[in-house]
Amino acid sequence: MNRYKKFGSKRTTAMGAIFALFISLLALQANAPVSNAQGGFSSAIIELIPGTFGADGAFTPGGAQTISSVLAQAGSGAFYIEGVAVQNRAIFNCTLPSGDLGTPVNFSGPGGAGRRVGIWRMWGFRPGNTGINSAIQPTNSITGGAVAVVNMSIDLDSFNGSLELQGTLGRVFGAVESAGPSAPGVPTDVLGITGGTRTFRSASGDALITPLFDSNRNNCPSGAFQLSLREGPRFPPRFGNLLP
Repeated sequence: MNRYKKFGSKRTTAMGAIFALFISLLALQANAPVSNAQGGFSSAIIELIPGTFGADGAFTPGGAQTISSVLAQAGSGAFYIEGVAVQNRAIFNCTLPSGDLGTPVNFSGPGGAGRRVGIWRMWGFRPGNTGINSAIQPTNSITGGAVAVVNMSIDLDSFNGSLELQGTLGRVFGAVESAGPSAPGVPTDVLGITGGTRTFRSASGDALITPLFDSNRNNCPSGAFQLSLREGPRFPPRFGNLLP
């Protein structure tokens, strides 16, 4: 009889240990540092050129399709702008890359003399009234001193993915802009990265937008600008282990 009691006691102790281990594993999973999970694209930089596409797919940069020229129209209203994305430093001193900007770069083979890595599209609304006591950027900003609420979609064919952005252009948000790559006196806009696909799946963080300029600090006539991606942390469910 004592033998059975002893066996039952050992079994109860073993079951208790297994249960305690299970609870510990659940606790470790709940407290895992998920805020450090990154997609690996932080600090990536691309350059974007506004323009128009012909029926044959040929791309014509600049013209009346720059962000500042579209937003300079009087009154409020909706707008749409598109263009190509090229590799970082493909534009030097406002000189656009030579070659066919209608052909994407193929990193695994020949092609893409224009160093185009994708196509971007921006649409939104320019309000007639920017709000009482709102801080507006100077006229050398990407919007030319105007304000717009925008959505932006960037199809990066050469990187096998896409990015989605959203926010307000033309507003001064304070110290967050000091982290931008712009030179002194050149304002930076900040859009939120709301998501992505494939290579950029579940992307989040900030997209810093800065106009490109020449050696005299004049904005490029083409309206080209730089996009710098700053990936943000993943927030845990209860915000219990946020990075400082």
